[in-house]
Amino acid sequence: MLNRKGRIWVVAALLVLVLIAVFAVVRACAGESGQAAEPRSYQLAPAWQAENAGAPFALDADTGTLLLWDEVAQFDHRVKAVDARTGKAKWTGRPSGWDVNFDYIRGGRLTGDAVIVESNYLRGQPGIAALDLTDGEVRWQLATPGQLPPQLAVTADVVVAAWNDNTLRGLDADDGEKLWETRLDPGCEAEELAGDVTLVVAEVRCEKKRYLESYDPDTGESNWQVPVSIEAEKSVDDLDVHGDAVIIRFAKRLLVLDATGRTLLDAPTTERVSPQVVTTEDIAVVAYTDKADGDVVTAIARQDAKPRWRRQLAVSAMRLAQGRLFALGPLPEPLLPAGLYEIDQATGRMTVSPTHLLVPDFQSLATVFDDVAVTYHWQGEIPRTSVLSGYRLTPAPSPVGIAGGGPAESWPGACELLTTDEVAARATGVSYEAKPQQTTIADMALPKPAQCRYEPSSVKAPVVSVGVAWSGTDPAQATELMADLRRQYADTAEVPGLGDEALRLASFDYPQPTVKLYIRVGARIARVKVPDGHDDLVRELAALAVARLAAT
Repeated sequence: MLNRKGRIWVVAALLVLVLIAVFAVVRACAGESGQAAEPRSYQLAPAWQAENAGAPFALDADTGTLLLWDEVAQFDHRVKAVDARTGKAKWTGRPSGWDVNFDYIRGGRLTGDAVIVESNYLRGQPGIAALDLTDGEVRWQLATPGQLPPQLAVTADVVVAAWNDNTLRGLDADDGEKLWETRLDPGCEAEELAGDVTLVVAEVRCEKKRYLESYDPDTGESNWQVPVSIEAEKSVDDLDVHGDAVIIRFAKRLLVLDATGRTLLDAPTTERVSPQVVTTEDIAVVAYTDKADGDVVTAIARQDAKPRWRRQLAVSAMRLAQGRLFALGPLPEPLLPAGLYEIDQATGRMTVSPTHLLVPDFQSLATVFDDVAVTYHWQGEIPRTSVLSGYRLTPAPSPVGIAGGGPAESWPGACELLTTDEVAARATGVSYEAKPQQTTIADMALPKPAQCRYEPSSVKAPVVSVGVAWSGTDPAQATELMADLRRQYADTAEVPGLGDEALRLASFDYPQPTVKLYIRVGARIARVKVPDGHDDLVRELAALAVARLAAT
């Protein structure tokens, strides 16, 4: 029989065990739902680099193995596996004599433990093969009918192939053996086929109807159908599956469905867009160009298909990495640098880390794994060299400057660089109104707007935009940014007599081409933008803006 003190110790021990169990469950649930710690800004330091490593096309998220399409010779493409943390090659593989390609695989390309590839039909009989993710050895391969490789949908356990125009065949991912076969209705054909994890979807066109149909990858039985307008143009590479989200791109419309066929997003677009989509148990995050709002990132709740948050951001790549959501994209105009954003999945709150001080071509994001961001770009003249690079992420010290530049209070206000009278004096008989823009960068507030738009009272007069593109602590940073502009845009022209250096850049902006002048004064860069055909105006206004930029 325990005494009172003994009973207290037993109860305390039980409480500790309960707390440990609860903590473990909370951690597990957080990991499953994709939620992570608060987003942070990071410093990026080069960790490794590999030239001519190949183009990344898939990631084994369990091991951090990045899979690359490696060109050994003109008709000799193989799969190379690289450790995302170190850049070291793990293996190179292909079926004997094959020129590997992936042109007809939409969506994911990984089964539970293999990568699916196709042979290049230009070099022989089309075929499908599975390479083991551990060592690259060929697990199975088989020839396919016809002159072109079949469209494929790859799931965790089954590879579904469009065996001919109206037949789908399910193959066991372990050995390539036939599991099932299903035929479409007479007169119908599968225009496209896509899959990932546990989801297979075909876009089917018949004489008088068109629809999306989801199939059970284990049995080939239909799960659901969603009608699509028969008047829509023939689809080519417009159907995709990411996780358990279905994406179909029309000429001026983007449709995103969940695994049950329910609509998560049906948005008008100005053109056929290439969205970035990631999914968790709770939300689907979609980055695309909206017809009304421009470049946006929006999160839709999976439970009720309602928007959870929406932010303005142009995204070139978006990755869900070990529970954290990262996006790569340019900072809002007129700022120059590209940014690596970390996004809070619950609220959309963003932090941004500068990438422009590393390489000018930091325009891709293959993955982020164990705090190493992996990018891919080309460098040099033709023949160009492909470069795969890893950058170590370490939390940035606080306080953080704007995009790696000076602190917020050091950025001058764009509307202070020109007055409305100065702009109006160069457009006779027209008055102007100054409208401040860009007062926040990610979630960092600027005390003064980084951009000012001068709107005329007459539609016949030009709209003028003046902005602070950069305000740093070191003139060398600003000089490097100007050099980046020269490297990125071949048609830049030097403009003598303005600041320390100035560049003219013609831009085919929508809906009207523009002329931009970037002028560096010490550690700062101003940008003046006018419609094309107003070169004299932009130079006169730039001279006024530069004088004030130097004085602030």
